[in-house]
Amino acid sequence: LRLGIIRDIFVEDNLALMAIVGKPHHLQNGNLSRIFETFTRHHIPTRSVASGTSNHSLSVLLNRTDLDRAMKALHAAYFQSGAVKPATNHVTMLDAY
Repeated sequence: LRLGIIRDIFVEDNLALMAIVGKPHHLQNGNLSRIFETFTRHHIPTRSVASGTSNHSLSVLLNRTDLDRAMKALHAAYFQSGAVKPATNHVTMLDAY
């Protein structure tokens, strides 16, 4: 801030960061599209998306009010449909601040 490179900082409340973790091939190509098609179908807007260099995880920034619906929608799209075996995947939800 002192150097003038950054002019303003904004703080937004009520956001949640969802990490989707899986084997690299689960987070590529058609499966990545499936994640965002699921969000679109359930009217869940994403604020930002980032993936790690290992391709094992995808982080999605959502409105806090959409987090529960997003978790349930992805669970149905992957686990209830049989696309992914539940025994090889784990879902952990950390409380958002």
